[in-house]
Amino acid sequence: MRTLRLIGALTLVLTSCSATAPRAAAPSGSTGPAAGDASHAPRHAAQGRAGAQGDGGHAASVHLRFGAPVDGDPSDDVVLDETHFVLSYNPGLRVANWVSWRLTREDLGAHDRTDRFHADPLLPTGLPPVKEGDYAGAPFHRGHLCPSSHRTASRAANVATFVMTNMQPQVGTVNSGAWRMVEDYERRLAAEGGKTLHIVAGGIFDVEPRRIGTGVAVPKASYRITVVLDRAADKVTKGTLAYAVAMPNSDEVRGHKWTEYVTSIDEVERRTGYDYLSKLPDDVERGLEAGVAVIP
Repeated sequence: MRTLRLIGALTLVLTSCSATAPRAAAPSGSTGPAAGDASHAPRHAAQGRAGAQGDGGHAASVHLRFGAPVDGDPSDDVVLDETHFVLSYNPGLRVANWVSWRLTREDLGAHDRTDRFHADPLLPTGLPPVKEGDYAGAPFHRGHLCPSSHRTASRAANVATFVMTNMQPQVGTVNSGAWRMVEDYERRLAAEGGKTLHIVAGGIFDVEPRRIGTGVAVPKASYRITVVLDRAADKVTKGTLAYAVAMPNSDEVRGHKWTEYVTSIDEVERRTGYDYLSKLPDDVERGLEAGVAVIP
């Protein structure tokens, strides 16, 4: 048994380095033309809001202001602070369960995309790394979760987004189409609107997902949850813009607008089994998660 201290007071205990079973996805029902998923009960329900990991060390990270997403099985959540974002790596799926980051105007600048794809040096010894070669010959893009375009204030910040644990296999028409349009919309809100955005993104997987390379799981859909705040007020209320997107990882997205895949945060919780925004007051959280936002 080996104990790893990864973020502040968060302690993960690894009893083995073997791959865990992939997380199943729940039935479809999201707004927009998303594909269905295999049924499962949200695993966070039995654990309560703190989950098995607890919240202890997360408070210091600006990228986890509303709490780290948690489900009922922490054994496949290896949480890593990548400085410019925080992620939970799943050794069984060999992709991130989620990546969480804050986006402000200060994160945007003139530095170009670096394309410096690299294995994650923060992964604990013994866990299977993801390498650029895992995508060789596969019909998928290395799709960013925290986008390169959200980290252009410095070269170091942009390079950080090219760590392979921040990638998931995405169909090209998704990664270069509607998914990128969401990223562009969020960047404009920060750059032109002066907003502060808190974003978490990840994949939704079948019980037995397709694999590429040395076992990297291919999501059947990509999701993101975004909370948009005014810089001056910087306070979440029942009227705060908060939206979720669940987008199929298939060519059927071609020609569709990203807003067609807007759904409720509750729906993403149902499909992933994770609890999001847990640090918000209960009444505010319930209101924001139940509704389907109208994107201005």
